[in-house]
Amino acid sequence: MAELSAGQLRAASILARACSTLSLLGSVFVITTFCMSSAFHKKPINRLVFYACFGNIMINVGTLMSRDYLDNIHSPGCQLQGFLMQMFLSADAYWALAMAVNVYLTFYRKFDAVALRRMEIPYIFLCYGIPMISSLVFLFVKNSHGTRVYGNALLWCWISKEWQVMRIATVYGPIWFVILVIFSIYICVGITIYKKRKLLQNFHSSQDPVSVSNEVTLPIQTTEVRISSKPASTAHNGLQLEPLGTHTTSISAAQTRRRHHELNKAAWSYAKCAMLFFTAILITWIPSSANRLYSVIHDGEISVPLTFMSAFVIPLQGFWNGCIYALTSWAACKNFWNDLRHSRKPTVIELIGGPPKATSSHAGQSRQYPSSAGVGANARRFDQSFQSSSHSGKFSKPFDTESAKELSPSRSTSADGRDPY
Repeated sequence: MAELSAGQLRAASILARACSTLSLLGSVFVITTFCMSSAFHKKPINRLVFYACFGNIMINVGTLMSRDYLDNIHSPGCQLQGFLMQMFLSADAYWALAMAVNVYLTFYRKFDAVALRRMEIPYIFLCYGIPMISSLVFLFVKNSHGTRVYGNALLWCWISKEWQVMRIATVYGPIWFVILVIFSIYICVGITIYKKRKLLQNFHSSQDPVSVSNEVTLPIQTTEVRISSKPASTAHNGLQLEPLGTHTTSISAAQTRRRHHELNKAAWSYAKCAMLFFTAILITWIPSSANRLYSVIHDGEISVPLTFMSAFVIPLQGFWNGCIYALTSWAACKNFWNDLRHSRKPTVIELIGGPPKATSSHAGQSRQYPSSAGVGANARRFDQSFQSSSHSGKFSKPFDTESAKELSPSRSTSADGRDPY
């Protein structure tokens, strides 16, 4: 079949616009929640999704324009649509590569969340800068017959069939190279995770000093540190000093095992999130690449099913990103929704689970905090923070910075005890 009928083209245009609307809603959801609540900032992968959403919005602007400007391919509208499609269509794949690179840096270069955040500016320039080069050049290129690069691409203005080789050289070729690189990274990470889990199982079933980081940890015995004082017989201004007493601190191998388990769990959780985005990239590009390959093999013929599949999957990039973003931040989303229902401004502490119960006297006043039973390690961290700060007369700010070793800011589980990823 060489051409689609007018009814089929109209149906494909309606499908593309409907999917573009869903994608815009997903992008708006990501941007709104990210800007209104700092709890969504804590995961490095959420920050990358936020940056990618702007590209998703621009590609949806192009897909919403659909076939409106195909009657005059030299018009500014058609050229603008072609520019948007060329620049932002492949950007999402580059952001998926950035997520995979973060996984690699975490597992093999020991990058923490702070170090990953420093990579964001280079990611922005690369993910949007690389496709911008060809997008700008194609605005000024013509062949010997005066045909521009941007023209009739059946579903919208993009690289025309006269310049079909440019689609492969600047879009499909680089994207599939990126997909192969991402796949290679995840294969290596999967092998590493499998080995670490075996080491972790052996560590739980024996007394051998094995770390999940493939490093040897020396045996740690329980150590007690005692600090005591003797009462003074006399004191300044006639005051009698009371003994400080004895304080004991215990360091055990169980705590070391728990810490290693949390580190391994945080890294694995990040990898699972990144692989979800990689799956969304495959869903987007397999049908459209198959459609392009079919056209090349059959000398310009059009496959109706593959054309409709392309009209369906290409505009949905923002929708998939929004769904995965919500799924991996589900606890924060629920608390954010509850805050909106009760007209309260969401805070990081509330979304995490609330500070622990503690009482402090400051200037003759007693402060009571709600209980945090069940929060686990996170409750102990809050407890230490609030108790230590209450002695100094002011409260410190927990979770100001992300942990130096974990991808998750300072916890490996959500407020309800589940995996936050």
